[in-house]
Amino acid sequence: MAIHTHLTLFAYVQGPAVTVESETRAEQDTGMPDAEWTARNAPCSGAIAATGNHALLNTPFTPDGFEPDLETLFEFGLRRTLDGIPVMISETSA
Repeated sequence: MAIHTHLTLFAYVQGPAVTVESETRAEQDTGMPDAEWTARNAPCSGAIAATGNHALLNTPFTPDGFEPDLETLFEFGLRRTLDGIPVMISETSA
């Protein structure tokens, strides 16, 4: 059980780190920060969304004022992951 917990936490932390690295590399390659790239490509994304064929793609973006902040998302997910570890321990040690 300990190795599974370790690997789960490692994978969780590694995911956002890879995202940051990828965004940094993309900014270096294009010379555009993520927000600018997203704004330039919004018409394409809007056209895909407008077809109505990909409703699930729109759902994360429907809340008013939602801004995908990697640090906030990371902290939210890490808290949920860490909160689950004591539950798992109590279930397996009972």
